[in-house]
Amino acid sequence: MPSLTTTSPSPSPQKILLLQGDQYQISPNGISRTLYKLSPLLIPVSIDAQNYRHPCHYSVEEEYDLNSAHKTFLIRKMSTNTLKPGRTLHTIRIQEIQNGIMGTAGTGSSTWESSIAMSLYFSTRPALLKGQVLELGSGVGLAGLLTRNLLCRDDSHWHNVESFTLSDYSAEVIQQCRENLRNNSDDASFVDMDVCHINWYDFIQDGAVVEKKYDTIIASDIAYRRMDIVPMAATLSSHLKKNDGSESDNKSIHMFGPNNRAVLHELIDELRKNWEVRTELISMERCRLKPVDNNVQDSGVSASSLNSYASKQSTDFLHVTITQRSTSGQEEYPDISDID
Repeated sequence: MPSLTTTSPSPSPQKILLLQGDQYQISPNGISRTLYKLSPLLIPVSIDAQNYRHPCHYSVEEEYDLNSAHKTFLIRKMSTNTLKPGRTLHTIRIQEIQNGIMGTAGTGSSTWESSIAMSLYFSTRPALLKGQVLELGSGVGLAGLLTRNLLCRDDSHWHNVESFTLSDYSAEVIQQCRENLRNNSDDASFVDMDVCHINWYDFIQDGAVVEKKYDTIIASDIAYRRMDIVPMAATLSSHLKKNDGSESDNKSIHMFGPNNRAVLHELIDELRKNWEVRTELISMERCRLKPVDNNVQDSGVSASSLNSYASKQSTDFLHVTITQRSTSGQEEYPDISDID
């Protein structure tokens, strides 16, 4: 079972959702800190050699106030000296929905590690995001904000993105997502982001109306329930633009999730019936940091040194790339609205 290391009574256990065997270090005032970074050894499983990936130059440090369900994420430039924390480039503040998982808001009320893995990965492959971008299952907005801020470290990376739309089903989650976007809109140079409501189950019926289609669709940790597999596949099909036939045109979907998630692999099997699907295994290190001395007021800098790690684990995530099947010798995969 997960273990808690505290020097005072811990916050309510309903607010804590951990992996088995994980150590969660909590300070007397209910703060925990975690440092996330991609493993330096990322071996592509089925990605063409031409799709070269840049090394990841960033890490993400999370400061979690369990009493208020508030998280602060520091985007750090990786230091060449592993004993020193990297320079902080940007700060993102996320308010979760308290007791949301146990209530009506569901899993979208909290942030998940797949969002961090996806965002860090896109910083190594910025060319994957282009045109009009849609994120499915955005929750409270962490993945979109992290991805935007990581890619905006280099203007040449973000200029390929024309628009960035986040989406979710729950009205409560959408409201909190919009609030988080407003609270993190302090840099006018960043592209605007909007939020829309999408119900996956609307697109399993003939004649479903799709107001807008996208060049790139991204998602992290959306495969939880088997009953959602067919609606998810229908939603992806309905919202991705068709290729125009040119060699440069490549509409694509990128999904991320824990490699040990059985439903994710079942979704992949469903998508392979009509799409070209490639998978790539990536690994992210999760470093739990020891609680910071209350007298230290440097927002976790002193806690980010190697000597302050309380535990260090690696988790494997799957990056799934979905593209339209070649039309040579066969019919193009139809939109869900074209199916009789």
